[in-house]
Amino acid sequence: MFKRTAVLALVSLALVFSPAGLSTASAQTKTLTPKTLTRPPGEAMRAEYTIKALDFYLEGKNYGFNVSCHPLSAGSNCPFDSNVRPARDLLLAVGSKFKVIGSKCDFTVFEPAQLKNGFVFKSFVGRQSLTTSADKAKLELRSSPAAGSTSVKFVFHGWAESLNTAEYRLESIVLEGPAGRDWKEAIR
Repeated sequence: MFKRTAVLALVSLALVFSPAGLSTASAQTKTLTPKTLTRPPGEAMRAEYTIKALDFYLEGKNYGFNVSCHPLSAGSNCPFDSNVRPARDLLLAVGSKFKVIGSKCDFTVFEPAQLKNGFVFKSFVGRQSLTTSADKAKLELRSSPAAGSTSVKFVFHGWAESLNTAEYRLESIVLEGPAGRDWKEAIR
């Protein structure tokens, strides 16, 4: 029995190391090589485009992507800062640092225009920041665009008690659109 097992093992090894065995192994290697993936006809390649919010505003304001502030009480201080800063974010603020009365404001950002040429909204990055305590001032996001929408409308609401300020920094937005295009085609 031992001789028979040893003979079978030697025959197996001979087949593996024979030219026929090696060519079989190389044929298997070729079948494991990945193939280039192709898309069905008519289905375009898509890509994500991350745009700094200030860049989107500066380009978009010429095509109907407006930013507006709506003071909700007399004397409200509701600045919108579109100055170019290294971070290239869009700064919204509500405050009354030098006033005896407080402020209430609503901001509507990037409306009424819609994205074009196959581009849709995907996501955004923004953050609320306080210059005082949370119970004295707040500027919060009330609504944002839905993923997959051609709208990029944001609505913010803020308030600040006397001598307090709150800010919201809209940092960037992400659009999805046809690959290999300029993101500016989304707004023109």
